This record gives sequence, structure tokens and C-alpha cells, in this order.
Amino acid sequence: MTTALLTACGDEKEPATSKPAVSSEDVKKEVTDAAETTMAYLEARKKAYQEQVAATLEDYDKKLDELKAMAMGDEARTKINQKMEVLQKKVASAYQKLDELKIAADNAWDGLKSRMDSALAELENAYQETNKEVKDASEESLAYMRYQRDEYQKQIETQLKEYDQKLDELEEKARTVKQETKALFNQKIEALREKQRAAHMEWERLSSSSGKAWEDIESGMNTAMDDLAKAYHDAVSHFEPQKRAHSP
Repeated sequence: MTTALLTACGDEKEPATSKPAVSSEDVKKEVTDAAETTMAYLEARKKAYQEQVAATLEDYDKKLDELKAMAMGDEARTKINQKMEVLQKKVASAYQKLDELKIAADNAWDGLKSRMDSALAELENAYQETNKEVKDASEESLAYMRYQRDEYQKQIETQLKEYDQKLDELEEKARTVKQETKALFNQKIEALREKQRAAHMEWERLSSSSGKAWEDIESGMNTAMDDLAKAYHDAVSHFEPQKRAHSP
């Protein structure tokens, strides 16, 4: 009998745990939470895209400024300016599309984004084309500028050698002036020598410089050569009367 009771007890099953009933309010809350999560995700993606576009356009602004600053000749500059105007209009148009994106309704956002992507692709193509033309024009301009600089330096070097020779000849002639005027004439010669040394120093600076520094020194070089020419003519003007006075 005891065995029978144990067997009967062993055959009894534990009562099943009942699950709480799901109400319609619970379902509605889950749906709302899911929708809010989706909306938050979409808004985050929109914001990230807009920030990316804004950064891209700011980068184009800097690139355009760099293109404008590149050196080139007047003829090339006129042609490039036309390209730059087109490029700037494309940038302005892209900024306008970005503003439209920021206030677009959800049902219009995808279409505006597609147009934004197309505008950026078109802008990049226009930039690459303009960038190549600007670089080509700049290289040609720089090559021509280097040629002009080389020719200018050769011209100045030749003029300095001529003045060196003239000054040596003038000092030789100075020995024939009257004794009472020799001191004044030697003073003029020394002033001329000083201008000669200053011109040579400017030429040394010019030949070892480049870029903007070369342009600044070129101005100083021209001034030094003008001063040298004036000093030479001043010395010669004092020698000529002496020369005529010694003529038979």
C-alpha cells in the first residue's frame, strides 16, 4: 500500500505557471517605443549627413580661395576667372540645397538628398576640371616668371660690370684733374664707390632669393641701380669741366 501511495504521488504533475496577460496598452507602448527609436535613428542619420555636407562645402570654400591665390598671367587669369565663377555658383547652389534639406519634411527628404548627392558629384567634377586648368596655367606662369627673373638678373649683372669698368676708368682720369679740385673729385668717386657696393649687395640678395622676397628685393635693386647711375653722372659732370680746362 505504501508503494502504491508513493507511485501515485510520483505521477502527480506540478501545476503550470501561468503567463501574465498582454494588454492592448502594452502592445501600443511597444509599438510607440519602436517607432520613436526608428525616428530617433533616422533623425540622427539626417543630422550626420547634413553635417557631412556642410563640412564638404566648407572645404570647397577653402579650395576655391587657394585656386584664386595661385599665380598666373593676366590672360590665363581671365579664362580661369570664368571657370571660377561657374564653380562658385555650383557651391552656392549646393548650400541652398543643404538649407532645403534642413527643413524638409520626411516624405521629401529622400528626394532632396538624392539631388544633394548629384549636386556634390557635379561640384567635384567641376572642381577637378578647374583645378587642373589652374595648376597648368600657374605652372606656365611660374615658368615665364622664372625666365623673366633670369633675364633681369643677367641684365643687372651686365650693367654692374659696365659700371665697374666705367668707375675704374673714371678713377684713372681723376689723376689728371687739378690739385685744388682733386679732393672734391675724390669725394665724388668715393660716393660712387659706395653706391657701387650697395648695388652689388642688392644683386647678391636678388640672386639668392625667390618668390615674394624676390619681388621685394627687385624694387630695392632698381633703386640701387638708379642711385648708382645718378652718382656716376654726378661724378662725370664734375670731371668734364676739368677735362675741358686741361684741353689745349
